[in-house]
Amino acid sequence: MVSERNFLILENIVFLNYLIKVTNQRRNEVMENTTTTNRVVVYLQSQENLNVLPSCFDTLTAINVSSFHFGFNQDSSAYIHLNDHDPNDSVFDSLWSYMKQAQQKNVKVIAMLGGAGGAYTKLFEKYETFYPLFVKMLKNYQFDGVDLDVEEAVTIESIKKLINDLRRDFPTNFLITSAPVCSSLQNGIDHFAGINWADVKNEIDWFNVQFYSGFGSLSSVNDYNKIINAGYDSNQILSGLLTNPKDGVGYVDINIVCKTLETLRATYGSEFGGAMGWEFYNANNIQERVDPEGWVNSMKLAVQG
Repeated sequence: MVSERNFLILENIVFLNYLIKVTNQRRNEVMENTTTTNRVVVYLQSQENLNVLPSCFDTLTAINVSSFHFGFNQDSSAYIHLNDHDPNDSVFDSLWSYMKQAQQKNVKVIAMLGGAGGAYTKLFEKYETFYPLFVKMLKNYQFDGVDLDVEEAVTIESIKKLINDLRRDFPTNFLITSAPVCSSLQNGIDHFAGINWADVKNEIDWFNVQFYSGFGSLSSVNDYNKIINAGYDSNQILSGLLTNPKDGVGYVDINIVCKTLETLRATYGSEFGGAMGWEFYNANNIQERVDPEGWVNSMKLAVQG
Protein backbone atom coordinates (compact mmCIF):
# COMPACT_ATOMS: atom_id res chain seq x y z
CA MET A 1 0.00 0.00 0.00
CA VAL A 2 1.08 3.59 -0.70
CA SER A 3 1.68 5.50 2.52
CA GLU A 4 -0.06 8.80 3.07
CA ARG A 5 3.29 10.59 2.87
CA ASN A 6 4.19 8.95 -0.44
CA PHE A 7 0.73 9.66 -1.78
CA LEU A 8 1.14 13.37 -0.97
CA ILE A 9 4.54 13.42 -2.68
CA LEU A 10 3.04 11.74 -5.75
CA GLU A 11 0.13 14.17 -5.73
CA ASN A 12 2.54 17.13 -5.60
CA ILE A 13 4.57 15.75 -8.50
CA VAL A 14 1.44 15.33 -10.61
CA PHE A 15 0.36 18.90 -9.76
CA LEU A 16 3.80 20.31 -10.61
CA ASN A 17 3.79 18.49 -13.94
CA TYR A 18 0.36 19.97 -14.61
CA LEU A 19 1.64 23.49 -13.85
CA ILE A 20 4.61 23.01 -16.18
CA LYS A 21 2.31 21.78 -18.94
CA VAL A 22 -0.08 24.73 -18.49
CA THR A 23 2.80 27.22 -18.44
CA ASN A 24 4.33 25.80 -21.61
CA GLN A 25 0.93 25.70 -23.29
CA ARG A 26 0.29 29.34 -22.35
CA ARG A 27 3.73 30.32 -23.63
CA ASN A 28 2.99 28.62 -26.95
CA GLU A 29 -0.38 30.36 -27.13
CA VAL A 30 1.30 33.69 -26.46
CA MET A 31 3.78 33.16 -29.29
CA GLU A 32 1.05 31.97 -31.66
CA ASN A 33 -1.04 35.00 -30.72
CA THR A 34 1.67 37.41 -31.86
CA THR A 35 2.27 38.26 -35.45
CA THR A 36 5.70 37.41 -36.75
CA THR A 37 8.86 38.50 -35.00
CA ASN A 38 10.96 41.28 -36.55
CA ARG A 39 8.01 43.58 -35.90
CA VAL A 40 7.58 47.29 -36.62
CA VAL A 41 5.31 49.02 -34.09
CA VAL A 42 4.37 52.69 -33.70
CA TYR A 43 2.67 54.71 -30.99
CA LEU A 44 -0.03 57.05 -32.19
CA GLN A 45 -0.98 59.91 -29.86
CA SER A 46 -1.01 63.03 -32.01
CA GLN A 47 -3.76 63.24 -34.63
CA GLU A 48 -1.41 64.82 -37.16
CA ASN A 49 -0.37 63.05 -40.38
CA LEU A 50 -3.04 60.36 -40.07
CA ASN A 51 -3.42 60.50 -43.84
CA VAL A 52 0.08 59.00 -44.15
CA LEU A 53 -0.92 55.84 -42.29
CA PRO A 54 -2.43 53.85 -45.19
CA SER A 55 0.89 53.92 -47.06
CA CYS A 56 2.46 52.19 -44.02
CA PHE A 57 -0.10 49.45 -43.43
CA ASP A 58 1.76 46.84 -45.45
CA THR A 59 4.83 47.38 -43.26
CA LEU A 60 3.45 47.96 -39.78
CA THR A 61 2.82 45.13 -37.34
CA ALA A 62 0.83 47.14 -34.80
CA ILE A 63 -0.37 50.62 -33.93
CA ASN A 64 -0.57 51.52 -30.24
CA VAL A 65 -3.31 54.12 -29.78
CA SER A 66 -2.24 56.35 -26.89
CA SER A 67 -3.24 56.86 -24.22
CA PHE A 68 -6.24 55.79 -22.16
CA HIS A 69 -6.89 56.81 -18.56
CA PHE A 70 -9.73 56.99 -16.04
CA GLY A 71 -11.48 59.52 -13.87
CA PHE A 72 -14.76 60.83 -12.48
CA ASN A 73 -17.00 63.54 -13.87
CA GLN A 74 -18.40 66.31 -11.69
CA ASP A 75 -21.57 64.26 -11.24
CA SER A 76 -19.42 61.39 -9.88
CA SER A 77 -19.98 59.22 -12.95
CA ALA A 78 -16.92 57.31 -14.12
CA TYR A 79 -15.26 57.97 -17.46
CA ILE A 80 -12.52 56.59 -19.67
CA HIS A 81 -10.71 59.09 -21.86
CA LEU A 82 -8.39 58.85 -24.81
CA ASN A 83 -6.04 61.69 -23.95
CA ASP A 84 -8.42 64.55 -23.06
CA HIS A 85 -11.62 63.33 -24.69
CA ASP A 86 -14.23 60.62 -24.61
CA PRO A 87 -13.36 58.03 -27.28
CA ASN A 88 -16.76 58.79 -28.84
CA ASP A 89 -15.83 62.44 -29.37
CA SER A 90 -15.95 63.51 -33.00
CA VAL A 91 -12.31 64.59 -32.75
CA PHE A 92 -11.47 60.89 -33.15
CA ASP A 93 -13.72 60.13 -36.12
CA SER A 94 -10.80 60.08 -38.55
CA LEU A 95 -8.67 58.04 -36.15
CA TRP A 96 -11.24 55.25 -35.84
CA SER A 97 -11.74 55.21 -39.60
CA TYR A 98 -8.02 54.73 -40.18
CA MET A 99 -7.81 52.08 -37.46
CA LYS A 100 -10.53 50.09 -39.24
CA GLN A 101 -8.54 50.33 -42.44
CA ALA A 102 -5.41 49.21 -40.61
CA GLN A 103 -7.12 46.10 -39.26
CA GLN A 104 -8.39 45.24 -42.73
CA LYS A 105 -4.70 45.18 -43.72
CA ASN A 106 -3.90 42.86 -40.78
CA VAL A 107 -2.27 45.59 -38.70
CA LYS A 108 -3.00 45.05 -35.00
CA VAL A 109 -4.61 48.01 -33.24
CA ILE A 110 -3.70 48.10 -29.55
CA ALA A 111 -4.96 50.36 -26.75
CA MET A 112 -2.17 51.86 -24.68
CA LEU A 113 -3.23 52.17 -21.06
CA GLY A 114 -1.27 54.49 -18.81
CA GLY A 115 1.83 56.55 -19.23
CA ALA A 116 1.68 59.75 -17.22
CA GLY A 117 -1.58 60.52 -15.46
CA GLY A 118 -2.13 57.87 -12.79
CA ALA A 119 -4.31 55.48 -14.81
CA TYR A 120 -3.30 52.40 -12.81
CA THR A 121 -3.72 54.02 -9.42
CA LYS A 122 -7.26 54.98 -10.35
CA LEU A 123 -7.96 51.61 -11.96
CA PHE A 124 -6.85 49.52 -9.00
CA GLU A 125 -8.47 51.81 -6.43
CA LYS A 126 -11.87 51.46 -8.16
CA TYR A 127 -11.33 48.28 -10.12
CA GLU A 128 -14.96 47.15 -10.10
CA THR A 129 -15.91 50.50 -11.61
CA PHE A 130 -13.18 51.12 -14.15
CA TYR A 131 -12.28 47.64 -15.40
CA PRO A 132 -15.75 46.94 -16.90
CA LEU A 133 -15.65 50.39 -18.49
CA PHE A 134 -12.30 49.55 -20.05
CA VAL A 135 -13.52 46.19 -21.37
CA LYS A 136 -16.60 47.83 -22.88
CA MET A 137 -14.44 50.37 -24.67
CA LEU A 138 -12.08 47.66 -25.99
CA LYS A 139 -15.02 45.72 -27.39
CA ASN A 140 -16.78 48.78 -28.81
CA TYR A 141 -13.73 49.74 -30.85
CA GLN A 142 -12.67 46.15 -31.52
CA PHE A 143 -9.13 46.53 -30.23
CA ASP A 144 -6.72 43.68 -30.86
CA GLY A 145 -4.93 44.11 -27.55
CA VAL A 146 -3.74 46.26 -24.67
CA ASP A 147 -0.33 47.83 -24.07
CA LEU A 148 0.50 48.25 -20.38
CA ASP A 149 2.56 51.41 -19.91
CA VAL A 150 2.95 51.45 -16.14
CA GLU A 151 4.68 54.59 -14.89
CA GLU A 152 3.45 54.55 -11.30
CA ALA A 153 3.74 52.27 -8.29
CA VAL A 154 1.65 49.09 -8.50
CA THR A 155 1.79 45.61 -7.01
CA ILE A 156 2.59 42.54 -9.06
CA GLU A 157 -0.64 41.01 -7.74
CA SER A 158 -2.64 43.84 -9.29
CA ILE A 159 -0.89 43.48 -12.64
CA LYS A 160 -1.41 39.71 -12.59
CA LYS A 161 -5.11 40.21 -11.87
CA LEU A 162 -5.46 42.68 -14.73
CA ILE A 163 -3.69 40.33 -17.15
CA ASN A 164 -5.70 37.32 -16.01
CA ASP A 165 -8.98 39.21 -16.30
CA LEU A 166 -8.11 40.41 -19.79
CA ARG A 167 -7.19 36.86 -20.83
CA ARG A 168 -10.51 35.67 -19.43
CA ASP A 169 -12.57 38.35 -21.17
CA PHE A 170 -10.60 38.19 -24.44
CA PRO A 171 -9.59 34.51 -24.60
CA THR A 172 -8.44 34.36 -28.22
CA ASN A 173 -6.53 36.52 -30.67
CA PHE A 174 -5.82 39.24 -28.12
CA LEU A 175 -2.40 40.75 -27.46
CA ILE A 176 -1.07 42.00 -24.15
CA THR A 177 2.15 43.97 -24.43
CA SER A 178 4.09 46.18 -22.04
CA ALA A 179 6.34 49.23 -22.32
CA PRO A 180 8.97 49.21 -19.53
CA VAL A 181 12.16 51.24 -19.68
CA CYS A 182 15.29 49.36 -20.69
CA SER A 183 17.08 49.32 -17.33
CA SER A 184 14.00 47.85 -15.62
CA LEU A 185 14.42 44.62 -17.56
CA GLN A 186 18.18 44.65 -17.10
CA ASN A 187 18.05 45.14 -13.33
CA GLY A 188 14.88 43.24 -12.45
CA ILE A 189 12.85 45.99 -10.79
CA ASP A 190 10.84 48.54 -12.75
CA HIS A 191 11.92 52.03 -11.68
CA PHE A 192 8.37 53.35 -11.89
CA ALA A 193 6.10 50.39 -11.14
CA GLY A 194 8.28 48.73 -8.52
CA ILE A 195 7.62 45.27 -9.95
CA ASN A 196 9.66 42.64 -11.75
CA TRP A 197 8.29 42.05 -15.24
CA ALA A 198 9.99 38.66 -15.32
CA ASP A 199 7.21 37.48 -12.99
CA VAL A 200 4.68 37.87 -15.81
CA LYS A 201 6.85 37.63 -18.93
CA ASN A 202 5.15 34.38 -20.02
CA GLU A 203 1.87 36.30 -20.14
CA ILE A 204 3.25 39.20 -22.20
CA ASP A 205 3.27 38.88 -25.99
CA TRP A 206 6.10 41.36 -26.38
CA PHE A 207 7.80 44.27 -24.62
CA ASN A 208 7.96 47.70 -26.27
CA VAL A 209 11.14 48.56 -24.40
CA GLN A 210 12.04 52.24 -24.03
CA PHE A 211 15.72 52.66 -24.93
CA TYR A 212 15.74 56.40 -24.17
CA SER A 213 15.18 59.01 -21.44
CA GLY A 214 18.45 57.98 -19.80
CA PHE A 215 17.29 54.39 -19.18
CA GLY A 216 19.02 52.84 -22.17
CA SER A 217 20.25 53.57 -25.68
CA LEU A 218 20.25 52.12 -29.17
CA SER A 219 23.54 53.79 -30.07
CA SER A 220 24.95 50.25 -29.80
CA VAL A 221 23.68 46.72 -29.17
CA ASN A 222 24.95 46.67 -25.57
CA ASP A 223 21.75 47.60 -23.74
CA TYR A 224 19.63 45.23 -25.83
CA ASN A 225 21.99 42.34 -25.19
CA LYS A 226 21.99 43.03 -21.45
CA ILE A 227 18.23 42.43 -21.42
CA ILE A 228 18.69 39.10 -23.21
CA ASN A 229 21.43 38.16 -20.76
CA ALA A 230 19.00 38.92 -17.94
CA GLY A 231 16.80 36.05 -19.13
CA TYR A 232 14.38 37.51 -21.69
CA ASP A 233 13.79 36.00 -25.11
CA SER A 234 14.91 38.16 -28.03
CA ASN A 235 11.60 37.53 -29.82
CA GLN A 236 9.82 39.34 -26.96
CA ILE A 237 12.04 42.42 -26.90
CA LEU A 238 11.32 45.30 -29.28
CA SER A 239 13.92 48.05 -29.58
CA GLY A 240 12.01 51.20 -28.68
CA LEU A 241 13.30 54.54 -29.89
CA LEU A 242 12.32 58.18 -30.12
CA THR A 243 11.46 58.96 -33.73
CA ASN A 244 12.22 62.67 -33.40
CA PRO A 245 14.42 64.67 -30.97
CA LYS A 246 11.33 66.73 -30.05
CA ASP A 247 9.67 63.62 -28.60
CA GLY A 248 11.87 63.26 -25.54
CA VAL A 249 15.36 62.93 -24.11
CA GLY A 250 17.90 60.48 -25.47
CA TYR A 251 17.29 60.71 -29.20
CA VAL A 252 19.74 58.75 -31.36
CA ASP A 253 20.30 59.52 -35.05
CA ILE A 254 18.14 57.24 -37.19
CA ASN A 255 21.13 56.05 -39.21
CA ILE A 256 22.89 54.92 -36.04
CA VAL A 257 19.74 53.18 -34.81
CA CYS A 258 19.38 51.36 -38.12
CA LYS A 259 22.93 50.05 -37.88
CA THR A 260 22.23 48.80 -34.36
CA LEU A 261 19.03 47.11 -35.50
CA GLU A 262 20.80 45.50 -38.44
CA THR A 263 23.43 44.09 -36.09
CA LEU A 264 20.74 42.73 -33.79
CA ARG A 265 18.96 41.14 -36.75
CA ALA A 266 22.23 39.53 -37.83
CA THR A 267 22.67 38.19 -34.29
CA TYR A 268 19.16 36.95 -33.55
CA GLY A 269 17.78 36.40 -37.06
CA SER A 270 14.09 35.53 -37.16
CA GLU A 271 14.03 35.59 -33.35
CA PHE A 272 14.69 39.34 -33.21
CA GLY A 273 11.71 41.15 -31.68
CA GLY A 274 11.86 44.21 -33.91
CA ALA A 275 11.54 47.98 -33.51
CA MET A 276 9.10 50.35 -31.84
CA GLY A 277 8.83 54.10 -32.31
CA TRP A 278 7.43 56.90 -30.14
CA GLU A 279 5.70 58.45 -31.99
CA PHE A 280 4.38 58.24 -35.54
CA TYR A 281 3.30 61.71 -36.64
CA ASN A 282 6.72 63.42 -36.64
CA ALA A 283 9.00 60.43 -37.24
CA ASN A 284 12.24 61.27 -39.07
CA ASN A 285 13.60 59.45 -42.08
CA ILE A 286 17.30 58.66 -42.54
CA GLN A 287 17.86 62.20 -43.80
CA GLU A 288 16.55 63.40 -40.43
CA ARG A 289 13.52 65.05 -41.99
CA VAL A 290 9.95 64.48 -40.80
CA ASP A 291 8.67 61.62 -42.91
CA PRO A 292 6.69 58.95 -41.04
CA GLU A 293 6.47 56.68 -44.06
CA GLY A 294 10.23 56.96 -44.57
CA TRP A 295 10.82 56.08 -40.92
CA VAL A 296 8.59 52.99 -41.16
CA ASN A 297 10.34 51.82 -44.32
CA SER A 298 13.77 52.31 -42.72
CA MET A 299 12.70 50.26 -39.71
CA LYS A 300 11.35 47.49 -41.92
CA LEU A 301 14.61 47.30 -43.85
CA ALA A 302 16.67 47.29 -40.66
CA VAL A 303 14.71 44.61 -38.76
CA GLN A 304 13.54 42.43 -41.67
CA GLY A 305 16.15 42.97 -44.37
